[in-house]
Amino acid sequence: CKAYAPSLFLRVRENLGYEFANLARTLKVDTDEEYGFFANGSYYLNKTTDICLKVVGEEERDSILSLLDAYEAHTRHASLTILPHFYALIHLSSPGQASATVLVTKNVFHTL
Repeated sequence: CKAYAPSLFLRVRENLGYEFANLARTLKVDTDEEYGFFANGSYYLNKTTDICLKVVGEEERDSILSLLDAYEAHTRHASLTILPHFYALIHLSSPGQASATVLVTKNVFHTL
């Protein structure tokens, strides 16, 4: 697991009022639990929280990283922004499995 720009994403989460403990708890998925993630194309939505995981390619990853400084500055001054909330960008890999880069965002369609 590799986190991209962890200090910048930490500041973004702080600016948006999202605690790391919430993110860590959400990402800890128990396969026997009925409230895990379900897939829809390249999106993985959590059934009980407002977290969405989106698999991104290299071009999208690079675009997100290129605008991250300006995005962090915007969230610092406009924490109630209607822009998507980006919480983390993580590269996941496991022996014998395909690797993927995942953008962790707020699921704007979550209504619980």
